[in-house]
Amino acid sequence: MPKVSSLIIVVFMFACINLVGAVLEVGQTEEFLYNTIQSAVNSATEYDTVLVHPGRYIENIDIYEKSLTLCSLFLTTGDISYIDSTIIDGNKEDTVINAQHYIYSSVSRIIKISGLTITNGNSLTDHYNEGEGRNFDGGGIHIVGYSYHNSNFSSIEYCKILNNVSEGGGGVYLHKTNMKFTGCEISDNNGSERGGGIYSTGTSYSLEFSTENLNSIYNNSAGKGRDIYLQSFISNPAELHSPLHFDKISVELSEDFSHYFYVSAAIEWDGVINYNETAYERIEADLFVSPTGDDNNSGLTQSDPLKTISQACSILKPRSNGDYNIVRVAPGIYSPDITGEIFPISMDRGTKIIGAGSGESILDGEDQICNFFFLEDNRQIFISGFRCQNLYSRSGWAGTVYITNAEDVTLKDFEIRNVHTCTAGIEIRYGKNMLVEDFIIKNYNYLGFLISASSGVFHNIWTDSLNVTLEIQGQATSMPFFFEHGGYKLSNLATTNSVIPGGRVFQYNHSAEVCDDFVTVNNLLIANCSSTPLDWNLSTVGFFGEHLPQIKFNK
Repeated sequence: MPKVSSLIIVVFMFACINLVGAVLEVGQTEEFLYNTIQSAVNSATEYDTVLVHPGRYIENIDIYEKSLTLCSLFLTTGDISYIDSTIIDGNKEDTVINAQHYIYSSVSRIIKISGLTITNGNSLTDHYNEGEGRNFDGGGIHIVGYSYHNSNFSSIEYCKILNNVSEGGGGVYLHKTNMKFTGCEISDNNGSERGGGIYSTGTSYSLEFSTENLNSIYNNSAGKGRDIYLQSFISNPAELHSPLHFDKISVELSEDFSHYFYVSAAIEWDGVINYNETAYERIEADLFVSPTGDDNNSGLTQSDPLKTISQACSILKPRSNGDYNIVRVAPGIYSPDITGEIFPISMDRGTKIIGAGSGESILDGEDQICNFFFLEDNRQIFISGFRCQNLYSRSGWAGTVYITNAEDVTLKDFEIRNVHTCTAGIEIRYGKNMLVEDFIIKNYNYLGFLISASSGVFHNIWTDSLNVTLEIQGQATSMPFFFEHGGYKLSNLATTNSVIPGGRVFQYNHSAEVCDDFVTVNNLLIANCSSTPLDWNLSTVGFFGEHLPQIKFNK
């Protein structure tokens, strides 16, 4: 965290101005009226301050429809020790701080979060409650609709946001919120799909990072935008205040740094990121990983392996000559609890991950992750030799492998077991030159393969013994093969010993009645399968097609 000693006098002078409403003090002894932060938040009215005394508060806090300052004694004293000693711990049960304001309200509200450590948030847990009322985004902080439709800014200042997990925005998720970050340290968060440190999305919002009291954002993880992912739309684009200057970031930035910092093309900015230091250096190398290794090892030899695949991928720099960096993964189980593995495994272009075989190198999601692999705007990726097991998620982007806008991707020798999601086991959208072969899938839910607007070869894929445990109203759950809008060469596809709700093992369709797609199917086997009809659909186990292009079946 940047030094703030020079600001102590300034902070103290303005403390009384910041605390314009009533001050509700929270502490963990009997002398305090409020012993939990949530009880004080519930009692607070517009523009009140919830002043938290030192301690570790195991809470998941909800703030609805009120302007509020939530802070430690740092705000009133300028003493930086209060940042470390005042901790809100989400206990890995939900988002730590969830603040929501109706975005279409004529009332503008402001939230200020200051001088706190925010940790152990996890918005991916407890998926068995059907996701009712839950936010899958924002592990540490989730804010919607604050300081919107005007020039006001909410603020997150002098906070440490560490070790939080979510679908998007592991540290912080913002939707249609004007926000200024000042003097924060945002590190070691996992945003799963997008925005490990910060994920901001919506239209007409503004985002600013202080250039005087610098933020540090580093060592976060996500499929895309490991540290920051900023999304907007051309119709009403967001505004990013330039220049961007940070104290500490993850790695030295190369020509294409979107793997760490992604900014939507709709957002105008100068494309320059300044920084003072990096957390680690990236290398061009082949690396070794083993469950008996250590992430402090070099990883350069089989006798000095790293412990996690995610660490190996984080230190790899794409080779300047275009060749692959190869990560060789020894037999064993890799999971969050056993080895500290971080899923999804985030890979930069030109990465080849080779396991010991689908029965040997095992990726175990322990029913607490969204994806094993998430590839967005990526190319030249090769993954082979793994079993992926135990994934249960109602997140909208969940699956064993999710790929979008990617090129030259090879997936080989996979065994997938006990994967239950709201989307698909393997989902590929806008993929070019895909090679997927030698797959065995058992016990999964909804769509096995969902392939759309793509091209490639799919070979030797067997789905067997489907056991539906999660059903989605109005959807044909457990359809093994769904292809649309693309050119595909398909061979040796099989579904056996399964019950298919809705009754479609293989489906291809195109929304246009006339198109140039060409699809070949060699050897499609459906054996010992039955169906259970849905209310809206007549069941027919087998093939279904709509607006078929040039499609050829050989067996």
